[in-house]
Amino acid sequence: MPVNGDLLATRDRIAFGIGVMALAVCLLSSLDATVKWLTGSYSVIQIIFFRNLFALLPVWMLVHREGGIGALRTRQPGVHLYRSALILIISYSFFWAISHMELADATAIFFTVPLFITVLSIPLLGEQVGRRRWGAVIVGFLGALVILRPGGGVFDWPALAVLVTSIGYALLMISNRAQRGRETVSALTFYPTVGALAISGLLLPLVWTTPSLSDLLLLVLVGLLGGVGQICLITAFRYAPAVVIAPFDYTTLLWATFYGYVLWGDLPSLTTLVGAVVIALGGIYILRRETSAATRPAPVETKNAAE
Repeated sequence: MPVNGDLLATRDRIAFGIGVMALAVCLLSSLDATVKWLTGSYSVIQIIFFRNLFALLPVWMLVHREGGIGALRTRQPGVHLYRSALILIISYSFFWAISHMELADATAIFFTVPLFITVLSIPLLGEQVGRRRWGAVIVGFLGALVILRPGGGVFDWPALAVLVTSIGYALLMISNRAQRGRETVSALTFYPTVGALAISGLLLPLVWTTPSLSDLLLLVLVGLLGGVGQICLITAFRYAPAVVIAPFDYTTLLWATFYGYVLWGDLPSLTTLVGAVVIALGGIYILRRETSAATRPAPVETKNAAE
């Protein structure tokens, strides 16, 4: 019957979205591990340059799929400049941080992004946050404190750099929400990539180190992993609801633990694992509440009512 056919099609789309999300997590986790490996020999600026240079190849595929040059028309150059600055801050702070700390620790702290999105969406988007979501935010930040252990744990400059990364990424996601319907996905992806490439390119002569052939291939790989990973993320969210696939992002910790152990012999501490689980639970709860609020029938004026 048509209903069963529609249901099967929906299930297939969701399954495909989950699969693509899993691939995106694998690619971006591999990117982080490759970057950490390269930071032992090359400056973060040089890595960022290659990251954006070769990401343009898969990003241009996205532009072509959305209609070519026409998809890049924009009336908001200031927005794209702002997003380019965010990309640079996010990349530099995280790449620098993982050069000084274990991948699993950095990944666990980065899980605070949904918490920062919730908090920052209040002043920036005018959203209202109910008591339950505030409770999830508080629980999530308590999980972050478990990992950071102020006064005796990993609470140092690299950890603070990851928090800066989380805040920057939260601002980038809020920008995505604000520009929904105003700018194409291609424009929101292409211009920040070009902007970050141009700025890092200007600084490149100050930090350039000629790479060996093997390292050059790794630098190219960083860009391709980042670009293809971005496209996979975008594709995943097109095929499946965010509430279904976003929790799979937390499997990043498994990849970080795998790469950390295989390449550097690192294993996350029990407190890092406990803190990561607490943060993840808070983030998943927030996502479910936001999804519930977005789909709940309500007059226009009460769509952002406190939950």
